[in-house]
Amino acid sequence: MGIVIAGSIAIMATAAPTVSREWGSVTGSKVKGIAESLINGTVKMTLEDGRKLDVPVAKLIPEDQEFLRQHFG
Repeated sequence: MGIVIAGSIAIMATAAPTVSREWGSVTGSKVKGIAESLINGTVKMTLEDGRKLDVPVAKLIPEDQEFLRQHFG
């Protein structure tokens, strides 16, 4: 008689943060910083001054939305 040990490990693969760049909103405002992650339609950003922002992707200009989709897949 042997012992069977079964288990699973969940690994979440994520892309590395983006390089620092300028991000534009559909209202015309701009910020410069790094996108850390994209989860459920919200991008987590760290701005150059260290502030953290959670931004709905829909509020970014279409070019930035596409950049995020390609980067974070």
